[in-house]
Amino acid sequence: MPALDGKIGEIRIGQRLLQAESALTERQGHPVAAREICKEVRETFGVPLSPSTYSLLRSDRRAPTVQQLVALSRVFDVTPEFLLGELGVEGRGGVQWARRMPALSPNRTRFVTALEHLLSGDPLSKEVCEAVGVDAGDLDDSDNRDRLEWELGRLAQSGVFLGVAELMVGDDALDTDLGARVVDKLRKDPALPESAKSRLKVTVVKNPVNKAYKFGGHMGPLITGRFGLEVIARFLKRHAHASQMGLAGGFHVASLVRQVGYGDLTWPERTYRLYPLGIEPFNKQISLADVLVGGLAYRLGALLGQERIQGYTLRAFGYLTDDGDVMLRQRSITTVLDQLTEIDIAVMGVGDSLTPDGPLQRVLATQGYKLASPDEAMADVCLNPINETGALLPLNKHNRVEQLIGVDTEQLRRMSQIEKNKLVLLLASGPRKARSARAIVRGGFVNHVLCDDVLARAILEL
Repeated sequence: MPALDGKIGEIRIGQRLLQAESALTERQGHPVAAREICKEVRETFGVPLSPSTYSLLRSDRRAPTVQQLVALSRVFDVTPEFLLGELGVEGRGGVQWARRMPALSPNRTRFVTALEHLLSGDPLSKEVCEAVGVDAGDLDDSDNRDRLEWELGRLAQSGVFLGVAELMVGDDALDTDLGARVVDKLRKDPALPESAKSRLKVTVVKNPVNKAYKFGGHMGPLITGRFGLEVIARFLKRHAHASQMGLAGGFHVASLVRQVGYGDLTWPERTYRLYPLGIEPFNKQISLADVLVGGLAYRLGALLGQERIQGYTLRAFGYLTDDGDVMLRQRSITTVLDQLTEIDIAVMGVGDSLTPDGPLQRVLATQGYKLASPDEAMADVCLNPINETGALLPLNKHNRVEQLIGVDTEQLRRMSQIEKNKLVLLLASGPRKARSARAIVRGGFVNHVLCDDVLARAILEL
C-alpha cells in the first residue's frame, strides 16, 4: 500500500503536546509560553531545544529526538508513552487516524493496516488483502469484492473499537455544500411537515474511502459516530441545561459510544442521565439500547467521574413477550419511561431491514407483534415501523399493544418540531439507507441528520 505522503510510521507528537500544554496551563492558572518550556528543557535536563524547533514539533513538521521526548514528558508531567500515543498521517477529507503504540503487536497491526488503506483512498488490491491476511480471490468478481469490502471494513472497525487506532474527524471533513443541497431537497419534500422544515439540519461528513468501494468501505458508521460526539458536545455547550440523553440501539449509535475515551471528549463536566429509548426483542446482541447506555455510562464515568453519570435500564425487566401490556403496568418500567419525557438529546440510527423477511419483522412476529401491512414497511423509529411517507404502521392489536416498549414517537416529533432546545440526532451512512433515512425525516421524528457523503448523494438521487 503506498503511503499518502511517505510519512506513515513517523513519530508525530504535535497534538499530544497541545493537550499537555493545555493541561499545564490549567494547573498553573496561566498560559505557558514556548520559550519557558524550552528554557526548562535546556536548563533542567540539558537537552538543546529552541522555540523554533519546538514550534516545528508542535506542528508535526519535525520528529523529536529521544532526549527531547523524555525531557518534554518530564516538563509536562506526562509519560513518554502519552506523547508517543499518536503515530499517523492525515487522511483525505479532513479525516485523521492514529496508531496507538502499546497496541501494535504483530497480531493487531492488520487492524490498522485495513483502516489506513481504506481511509487513504487507495483502490482494492491483492497486496492489501495479503497484508491483512484475507484471501483476495477474484477481484473482478462483484460478489467477491463485496465480501472483501465487508472484511476490510470489519477489521478497520475492530481496530477503532479495540483502541488499536484512534479516529479523528474535524470540521475540515464536512461537505457544507453537499449538506446544503440535501437539506434543501428534504425541505422541499411535500411529505415533510411544515413545522419541521425550519428546524431540520443536515451535516455531511466526507467519506475518504475510494469510490470503487460500493458501500464506502463500511467506514460511514465510524466517521459519523466520531463526529456525532462533536455535534453533541456543541449542543451541550450551547444549552447549559441539557444533561439527559436517550440512546437507541444499532451499529451507528454503537460506533459513537465506542469511540468515547479514544480521543478528546469536549463535553462539559456536568451530571448526565442516560436512558435507553426502547427495549429490543433480541438477545445475544451487542448493540442494544440498554447495552449502549451501560457502555456510555462506563466510559463517561471513567472520564468525568462515576458520581456524575446515572444510567438507567429496561433490560432488567425481561425480553419483550406477548404480555408486554402487563409489563407496561409495572411501576419500575413506567418510572424509566416517564423520565424519557425529560430528555434533551435523543440519538438514533435508521435501523435494520424491514422487508417482510427482514430480521426485525421476523423477530416481531415471533413475539406476537406482526405488522398489519408488512409490505409497506420502510424503516423504524426506535423499533416502531413506518412507511415511506413516515407514517407509523400499526401493529396487530390482538394483544392490545399499539407500539413497543420505549419512547413515545409523538414525543420525538415534539422534540424535533415544537419543543425548543432539543436535539434529535439521526446517524446514518451508505447508499442502502437513503429511502429509510428520508422516511424518518418525512415523519418529522428528527431535527438533525448526520450522514456521510455516500448517503447524501444517494438521497439526492431519489
